[in-house]
Amino acid sequence: LELAGRLEVGHVYKGKVNRVADFGAFVELESGIELLAHAKDFPPTSEGWSHGLEPGQEGHWLLTTLEPDRRRGAVVPGPEDGVAPPPLTLDAGAMVKGKVQRVEKFGVFIWLGHGQVGLMPGAWTGVPRNTDLRRNFGTGKEVEVSVVDVSEGGRRIRLAPKGVTPQEE
Repeated sequence: LELAGRLEVGHVYKGKVNRVADFGAFVELESGIELLAHAKDFPPTSEGWSHGLEPGQEGHWLLTTLEPDRRRGAVVPGPEDGVAPPPLTLDAGAMVKGKVQRVEKFGVFIWLGHGQVGLMPGAWTGVPRNTDLRRNFGTGKEVEVSVVDVSEGGRRIRLAPKGVTPQEE
């Protein structure tokens, strides 16, 4: 999709943050063209997704969707060099780095990149049963994990910590 031949999905553009809301940031790529950078697409940090993000701040943004007829689109934080990164290939057995997005009783969600969040089940974390996983996995902490499997067209990703062989319960 293109917007008047100027913007193309998959490309990185310079843009300016116009305002920050609870659910994301509105980024102006060109005069009158403001797109949403959703909170879930920012790398997790212990201070929260919007830490350090201020109106007027300029940066690089990867255009992920564009719907000119509906007058909307989305961007995600892009690389500072302005070059779109290749999508992360997730094959079983691959070692990848990610950041802890959130911790639940049943496991740890690991943010791997835009649109790629995997689950490390609690039984596979290497942490003793009935231990509060938050003590070992703080939000934003970088972890190296092994991809156990990917299913449902990449929507379901199961992970295990580096050096841990997962056992089904």
